[in-house]
Amino acid sequence: MITTTLDTSAHLAILEVREGEAIRRIVLRGQATTIGRGADRDVVIAASWIAKAHARLETVGGAHRLVLEGESKATLGGAAVREAMLHDGDTVRLADGAASNVVTLVYRNPLVPKIGPVQHFATPPGASLLTIGRAGTDIVLAQPLVSRRHADLRWQDGKHVLIDRDSPNGTFVNGERVKGSRPLAPGDIVQIGTFRLTYDGDSLDSFDQRGAIRLDASAVERSVGSRQLLAPTTLSIEPCELVAIVGGSGAGKSTLMTALCGFQRASSGKVALNGDDLYAGYEAYRSIIGFVPQDDTLHRTLPVRRALQHAARLRLPSDTTDEEISKRIASVLDTV
Repeated sequence: MITTTLDTSAHLAILEVREGEAIRRIVLRGQATTIGRGADRDVVIAASWIAKAHARLETVGGAHRLVLEGESKATLGGAAVREAMLHDGDTVRLADGAASNVVTLVYRNPLVPKIGPVQHFATPPGASLLTIGRAGTDIVLAQPLVSRRHADLRWQDGKHVLIDRDSPNGTFVNGERVKGSRPLAPGDIVQIGTFRLTYDGDSLDSFDQRGAIRLDASAVERSVGSRQLLAPTTLSIEPCELVAIVGGSGAGKSTLMTALCGFQRASSGKVALNGDDLYAGYEAYRSIIGFVPQDDTLHRTLPVRRALQHAARLRLPSDTTDEEISKRIASVLDTV
């Protein structure tokens, strides 16, 4: 049986609640949506294993964040979560202790398309050489900051050794830049451009962080001598979330922005990108952080396309072809 709670033709964000053969489609409004067994919940699920107050969906821009209440449990994509941003098509399962009974929640919202899946690259022990780069390699990481032949993975003395091929934007392992070569151990995190690759001994799982970076600032404060320029500030910014920092002249807006970007570090507190300490691993992230300063830095005498071409030559790897640069500039102009 399928029941539509509200007419969805004029709305985008919808939650499908699937209990056995019954399906309810519920439009998510601007306010938070509560889920549970209690009669006062916005979405009431009568199953005995559902807590009276089980979870809530918080509105974040045009998207929603799932937050579990109390000791309640849920899985997203098969992994247990306590809190997570949802993307179009995400499936949340609320199961009983034995996982034999389950209520399924499917999130529908075309405004927040699903982030690209993790790619699995086999790196079997004994394989002599695997090349890594932007194109024409064994492991392809298609992103402008990645060199055409960026790095190699070689089996040497019974272990995998990662070799950077003098890439201008660097190869990083656990936040440290690889100088020459470095043996890998299971659990190491390799970062190349926007790609984060997890090594487990016989494979690399690659995740493109574009559009998937969460920023967390905790008690960030900046002082010069006895003068406090920025009071302790805590905030979180979800992937693709647009946040306005508003305040009067001298309130500390620019100081906060430069601290969040790592350009001028905070005196105390912590800034994290996807859980990684930004300041400790700044070299790994600096090439993928964008900052638009208050003052215009464009070359005013150059047409826009020429200015972008000049910037591309400065920032992109030297092996980037003219055709690749032209396509990149066209993509940027289409975006803006």
